[in-house]
Amino acid sequence: METSMADIVRLKDRLDQKPVNRTPAPTQARILLFTGVRYTRTEPLLIGAASLTGKRPVQDMHPYEG
Repeated sequence: METSMADIVRLKDRLDQKPVNRTPAPTQARILLFTGVRYTRTEPLLIGAASLTGKRPVQDMHPYEG
């Protein structure tokens, strides 16, 4: 049994086997923008915690969401 670290593939032989030129079906494009990581609060808000810490509470919803 012969073992080897890699298989030798001749590219010259494969260039003759050109794939059929298929035009893809037109689809509607969607552009997605990644603007960063969004963290969501998983524990409930503590009532009165802002008065104890002096910080304003974090909003449940992102300000740009409806």
